[in-house]
Amino acid sequence: MAFYNSKIKKVNSLNPTPPILGETAFNTSPIIFVPLSAIYDYKNASEWSNYTILTEKSVTINNVTAGGLVAAILIAGYSPLSSITHLTVTGNLNNIDFLQINTRMTSLTEIDMSGASIVNNILPDRVFQNKTLLTSIKLPLSLTDIGNSAFLDCTFLIGEILLPQSIVSIGDSAFMNCKNLTGTLTLPNNLNKVNNMSFSGCSGFSNLIISNSVTSIGKEAFSNCVGLSGDLVIPSSIISISDGAFLGCSGISGNLSIPNFVTSIGNSAFQECFSLTKITIGNSVNSISSNSFLNCRLVKEFFVQPDNQNFSSIDGVLFNKDKTSLLTYPCGKQGNYLIPSSVNSIGNRAFILCTGLTGISIPNSVTSIGYSAFAQCYGLSGELVIPNSITSIESGTFSWCSGLSGTLIIPNSVISIGDNAFSYCSGFTNLSISNSLRLIDIGAFLSCFGLTGSIVIPNSVTSIRYGAFWDCINITDLTISNSLKSIDSNVFLGCKNLTRFIIPESVTSIDANAFSNCVRLSYLVIPKTVTSIDETSFSNCIGLKKIIVQHKVPLTITANTFSAVDKESCFLEIPKGTSYSYLTTNYWSDFLLISENDYDFTTKIIDSNNSRLKVFKNQTDIVIEGTTKGEIIFLSLLSETLKIENA
Repeated sequence: MAFYNSKIKKVNSLNPTPPILGETAFNTSPIIFVPLSAIYDYKNASEWSNYTILTEKSVTINNVTAGGLVAAILIAGYSPLSSITHLTVTGNLNNIDFLQINTRMTSLTEIDMSGASIVNNILPDRVFQNKTLLTSIKLPLSLTDIGNSAFLDCTFLIGEILLPQSIVSIGDSAFMNCKNLTGTLTLPNNLNKVNNMSFSGCSGFSNLIISNSVTSIGKEAFSNCVGLSGDLVIPSSIISISDGAFLGCSGISGNLSIPNFVTSIGNSAFQECFSLTKITIGNSVNSISSNSFLNCRLVKEFFVQPDNQNFSSIDGVLFNKDKTSLLTYPCGKQGNYLIPSSVNSIGNRAFILCTGLTGISIPNSVTSIGYSAFAQCYGLSGELVIPNSITSIESGTFSWCSGLSGTLIIPNSVISIGDNAFSYCSGFTNLSISNSLRLIDIGAFLSCFGLTGSIVIPNSVTSIRYGAFWDCINITDLTISNSLKSIDSNVFLGCKNLTRFIIPESVTSIDANAFSNCVRLSYLVIPKTVTSIDETSFSNCIGLKKIIVQHKVPLTITANTFSAVDKESCFLEIPKGTSYSYLTTNYWSDFLLISENDYDFTTKIIDSNNSRLKVFKNQTDIVIEGTTKGEIIFLSLLSETLKIENA
């Protein structure tokens, strides 16, 4: 392990006999230069076989004419081109020369063009892309433009890169993923724009100097430059900072000051800059994305220059100018927070990943809360009070707020709950839904493990979408809206303590895995309104003891619809006179305990002993009303038990 933690990219071995090499000698797969006479032995030695083995061959060509580089090399007797490892060239080069360098000089590790010039002073697009053996480059001093992807994925380029001061443009992805470039990256004084992803993934740079000539920073220009550390100085010449410009630059620290001439800060511009502690917004900024500073976990304060006409700050929290919209809460701020009464909207992701937030008070002035506004606020605890002014709970609003507890009350004002709105809120124990709610969206209560007992979904709800209650493992009884037309896929998948469920007569279809793995579900009624059941709707419901099916013509099912149900002990109750049909229909015939019942039973009036009895049937019971004692008698069709209630 002598060199295991080093960043060595080149090794010169003068030994003509391959020495014994431990398996963990290097962790960077360096290029190994060996004597010409020994190259065969090194390539065939098992411990060296995973390395690139070359013999150093240095070539210097002076005063080349544009397009004549290869001819000059061959005339000088340096063939084959594929054996050249080091090239120094002066004179003039054009696109033909670079094409030959790229395709024919396959062993090239170093190239020095500092004494050369390029036609039009433009280094072509993709000229050295994927030259993974290239470790060193010296650029022409008169160069003005570096093309798109010129050095993309040159992962062996190592050390500092000297960019000539003459450069005015560096193309998209020009040095992307050159992760072994190190030291200080100094941008030339004539450069006016850093293009998209120009230095993305250059994780070895430790410092960045942006020249005063630069006016804009492109999308992901320096994203994932994780080696950058200390203060980031953004010059006053900058006007715009694009999406993801410094995304993932986790080492940038201290106070980030956005200059006064900057007008826009793009999506994820400083996302996951974990070490920043304060952010100052200049007076010209008019656009900040909801995730511009997402997961800047140590930021304790936003400060907005007083002359800014679009934004303001109070106690370190970022607002719009008139403080009616709360935009971003600093992730590093600790404790409880009382939202000012001037606020009527909470922005998208406003509190996301604010793990130090322990309590939140939302005033009745708030009418809208953006998507993922409080997502992953793991420190939030206690009961959540949603004001009656809220009409919609958006996607992911409180997802992963596992410390919230008690009863979750959805107020009367709310008409929809967005996808994953409360997913993984495992601390809630009860759920109360108002009669105004219409939509429960995808995964809204996914993995709310703490919800226990009965859940009542009111008749106002017309849609419960995919996985809404997936893995709510402690729900035992469920009453759902009779306004539903379908039960979507995975809605109650894995609700393993659910014991009883009645499908409303409004339902026409039951989709894939709707009740899969509800292992304690014992009674099931499928009304005659249901016209389709997916092949896995009730798979692995191993606790089923009785299934009532009200269809005279058997529904189409598959071997998987009731897979793992014990068909020798589970009773199947079907309409009167349909036994033959069920016994001769695939997969229904697997049930051995079949009984018939009269589901066409109509209301009857019976005069008896000075009383007038009304006898009728609902979906689960035969009901008798009008007894002399004024009682109502229920004979359960599911459990064959009798229940008497006062009228």
